Amino acid sequence: MSENESNDYSGERRSEERDESKPECHAVVRISGIPVQQFKLKDISQNGTCFLVAEDSAILRNLYVGQEIEIQFRFPAANHPTVFHRSEITHITRAPQATYKGYCLIGVRILSQLKIF
Repeated sequence: MSENESNDYSGERRSEERDESKPECHAVVRISGIPVQQFKLKDISQNGTCFLVAEDSAILRNLYVGQEIEIQFRFPAANHPTVFHRSEITHITRAPQATYKGYCLIGVRILSQLKIF
C-alpha cells in the first residue's frame, strides 16, 4: 500500500445503510495510466461502494485516499443499464482477517454518474 495506508478494520462506522453484493457483482475500475481492472463488490449503497483488492495486487501502489477513479458496476441482470461512476476513494483498509483474509477494502464515494444505454 502507499504512504496513505489505512488502519486495520475497526468495525462499522457508516451512517448510510449498505446492501451486501451478490457474488457475481463486480466493479470495473479505470485509473489513468493503468490497465482496466475488475474487482468483486463487497457492498453498495446509493452514494458509495466498497470493493475487494488482494493485498499483493500491484494496483494498490497506484491507489490513494482522495483519488478520483471511474467505476462501472457489472451486475448479472441483463436489464441493468451500463453506468459509469466518477468516484473518489475514501478509505483503503485491511479487511477483517477472518472474513476476507489477504484483501483490502477500497471504499469509494460516488461523485457523479453517466448512463450508457
